[in-house]
Amino acid sequence: MKLIPLAIVVLMSLSCGVSGPKQNSVAEKPGATSAAPAGQSPSPFPKQDREAVKKELISLANNISTEMRRGDSTYVSWITTDDFQLTIDGDVKSKAKVLADVTTGNVVKDFAITDERLVSLADSTAVLTYTLVAFLPGGHSRGADTTDTYVRQNGRWMLRSEQQTLRK
Repeated sequence: MKLIPLAIVVLMSLSCGVSGPKQNSVAEKPGATSAAPAGQSPSPFPKQDREAVKKELISLANNISTEMRRGDSTYVSWITTDDFQLTIDGDVKSKAKVLADVTTGNVVKDFAITDERLVSLADSTAVLTYTLVAFLPGGHSRGADTTDTYVRQNGRWMLRSEQQTLRK
């Protein structure tokens, strides 16, 4: 198997969605204050349900992979931060390079995301790990251990970085 199609397979693992993520909103009573532990400032973000955030991020990962497989960079551009970077086995690609690669064609027939785990969740950052498996023509498949770092900007989760280690 050539390395270039494999890189495209791995690129598709950028994982995410066609419809924008759900926005959280918090309604507070007039005059109410946010309680914060002593010595800490109140958080501008609502307390987040770990399971709900995990499901949302997995959905985003699936949607990104779907759009990359289709060769459509519009959603990938929208859901990634301006400083987004993709690292595949030590090779770092900028957002511009990833978007250019999305439209060059793809040999992936399908993909699966398994072993998802929300590693950390803070007010405005989240780290999701999972295994991305790309199914190729001829019945072949290739997996990558993947770590996505998301940041919350403008009321939605955006992908800031993705790191993949290809499975041998």
